[in-house]
Amino acid sequence: MNKVCSTLSLSEGIVKRAKSIFSGKNLNAFICSNEDIFLFKAIARREADIEDCIALAKQSLDWNIIIKEINHQIKQGREIWITYLAEGLEKIEEKDIEVPIMKEIMDSYEDYMTKLAQKKINKK
Repeated sequence: MNKVCSTLSLSEGIVKRAKSIFSGKNLNAFICSNEDIFLFKAIARREADIEDCIALAKQSLDWNIIIKEINHQIKQGREIWITYLAEGLEKIEEKDIEVPIMKEIMDSYEDYMTKLAQKKINKK
């Protein structure tokens, strides 16, 4: 209920960035920031989500918010989703959209893969 692709969770930062769009007696509705929607859609990797990411990237996204949220999620022990994110961002870049944080994402991806390989070696 609180995760996308069983990995990216609703962090305190995501909740704080959400804006109220309706407040009633028994119901409050919020919408996530464009930066957080971008992250959710980028890890889903469906073609329609990639197109949505492209539309969001053409607007003014705060890439610092995105990288800060990525690092927070990794620190929470949810490193595997960096593989989904790297794949999604590569698809976005294939459409000639610049992703200013791509180097940092790929560094995190490589760190994760190195740790994963080391764990397999240590199990032998």
